[in-house]
Amino acid sequence: MAPVAPRKPTNDAEAIVEAALRPTMRYVEPKTGDQQARSILFRTREQFVKQRTEAVNALRSHLYEFGFIAPEGIGYLRRLGTVLEDPSSNLPPFAREICRELLDQIAHLTDRSNAMKKRIDAIAREGETSRRLQTMPGVGPISALAVETFAPPMEQFKRGRDFAAWLGLVPRQASTGGKQRLGKTSKMGQRDIRRLLVTGAMAVIR
Repeated sequence: MAPVAPRKPTNDAEAIVEAALRPTMRYVEPKTGDQQARSILFRTREQFVKQRTEAVNALRSHLYEFGFIAPEGIGYLRRLGTVLEDPSSNLPPFAREICRELLDQIAHLTDRSNAMKKRIDAIAREGETSRRLQTMPGVGPISALAVETFAPPMEQFKRGRDFAAWLGLVPRQASTGGKQRLGKTSKMGQRDIRRLLVTGAMAVIR
């Protein structure tokens, strides 16, 4: 394998000067300490929710092996707990013990995610931008905090469609020869905000 050539500091300096001489060059606004802290809160809650979903799916699949079927979703967790507490369910004692441990893990993750949800709600009530965002249909505290945390200052966008392009809510283009060919949504932008806005919009439509 050929050795990798070291980077030359002169090349970096030349690139910085070249960028500075371009009047239309756009710069990325660095995140503040508060934004970094809010992003940690947001990511950690998302991780807890994901782990809880994995545990619920594992519990459903384990009980399915013994013939107990429950629909997908956290709302049907009580039905699974009833099966575990029913002495007539004929579950092997060892399987019942392991499934109860999964149920305890789900309860713990639910408590942690709910506690972080309360902190998100409190933070979203403090900021002026997040309060204004929540006046829009389909935008709640989590979506508002995500926009305030992950999006750059809105002054960088000249119009709403520029912000939509930054999010990735624009179609792919394969235009040539004056003919416009638009494909599916590119999904190349900020995934967290886009997912939350799409989910909120679908909730309003339904």
